[in-house]
Amino acid sequence: MTGLIFHQRPELKRPAMIVAFSGWPNAGDVATGTLEYLENRLQPKPLAFLASDQFLDFTEVRPTARIKNGRIREFHAPVYNFTWFTGSIDQSDLILLRGPEPRLNWSPFCDLVLKLAGEMNVRVIVTLGGTYDYVPHWLPARVSAIYSDQAAEEMALTASLRLNLGEYQGPVSIHTLILDQARALGLPAIGLWGHAPVYIQTGNLKLHQALVDILKKLVGFDLDASDLETGVKEMERQIDDLVAKNPELKKYLADFKQEHQGPSTRRPRPAVLDSGGRERGKVISLDSFLRRDDS
Repeated sequence: MTGLIFHQRPELKRPAMIVAFSGWPNAGDVATGTLEYLENRLQPKPLAFLASDQFLDFTEVRPTARIKNGRIREFHAPVYNFTWFTGSIDQSDLILLRGPEPRLNWSPFCDLVLKLAGEMNVRVIVTLGGTYDYVPHWLPARVSAIYSDQAAEEMALTASLRLNLGEYQGPVSIHTLILDQARALGLPAIGLWGHAPVYIQTGNLKLHQALVDILKKLVGFDLDASDLETGVKEMERQIDDLVAKNPELKKYLADFKQEHQGPSTRRPRPAVLDSGGRERGKVISLDSFLRRDDS
């Protein structure tokens, strides 16, 4: 397996690597939304890229093109982009990886990611994921974690954040293989999973805010994310306005709240880590109500 191409090899001080994939382990766009926010705010520089031909089925994840006047002007296949950011002297350097979850050749893919981690002297890998869960949007964001034995020190830094420790058995995403292979190499690795309400499919700024706050403490970098706090308030205002205008949605959320706060014999169903999009069939999207109102 080949295809890892470096743009440059900067001198980084034991960086942390943060990883997010679109697709199955990205329910509610939790993972990619958080990483895109970091990219927009930190403006990281290109480090390397990994061609996707060996890892994707292009009949499922289609390349894109721009055609004008009958001629092909541009052709773009998906790629895995590594970028880097260096902070001040007392902050952690970062390497960010984003792309679609591989459909093929998971082990060789992880080998290449960990090869880059080794060459860049990465000290910890943090994967970001999203899973749909039976949680309401008005409660504090819920984030669960799984981690390798070597990451106990990093996890201790987040004790005040009250992360839920994952309990799960079943089909997994590539996150689990990355963590397992990192563990075998003695590299600390942590998986963070944001629990997205089943009725919000995208744009969950509350979870983005929670994950950014955790990452800042977990890997040690500074970032003023007050704009996310403002965005969360606006998101909740928009949801409240939508509920007030739509009796069907109002009833749905009222029933949801009653069931969520019901007696202990009707506890919310347990969180399902690593399930990603498996819950998609149960999602009631607020966007569908918005489109209905606009019609």
